[in-house]
Amino acid sequence: SLPSSATDGPLGIRFKDDGSVLYTTGYISDTIAAYPLSTDYDVTTANTTNPDTLDISSYAPYAWGIAFSANGDMIFAVDVLHDKIFKWTMNNAWDIANASYHSSSSVLPLSLPADIMFSPTGKKLYVLDYSTDTLYQFNLTTPYDLSQIGSTADYSVSVSSQQAQPTAFTITPDGSRLYLLGNSPKEIAQYDLG
Repeated sequence: SLPSSATDGPLGIRFKDDGSVLYTTGYISDTIAAYPLSTDYDVTTANTTNPDTLDISSYAPYAWGIAFSANGDMIFAVDVLHDKIFKWTMNNAWDIANASYHSSSSVLPLSLPADIMFSPTGKKLYVLDYSTDTLYQFNLTTPYDLSQIGSTADYSVSVSSQQAQPTAFTITPDGSRLYLLGNSPKEIAQYDLG
């Protein structure tokens, strides 16, 4: 189990690109925590003693989802109540202990943004909305530039027929499949993206 001091109210989850570290958000503790794994992608091997943490309480106190840039030099958190995405940069890739706050997006044109991901190039931002049961895509000219998020999404797709109140999603590295977690039913839905 994860220590509540570092991850109280866990909601978001991501892995380092090689699977050697598990990152979680704490909705109550207002932190992002990093747990080294002795076996890649095996959460039962997590070292939960004194994990590195990033205090996000001053910026995203209601953070759910988190995302990284492809090379791990940026981390992002989406605040479900303030409808914004916040960005931190890291001098050492994937090392949240030395992360520095960078910027935030304008208020997103969404109701309750629960989770986020970027395409491998950083030129597409995907945002899952808990309230509308919809996955939105925003196209960015400059990779990972939050200031380029438009007032309307470039593309959207409803997932309400499969999941109500979706909370998290992930896309496989090759872009072929999307996995979606929701509250009703409490299942993971798989989508083939072709």
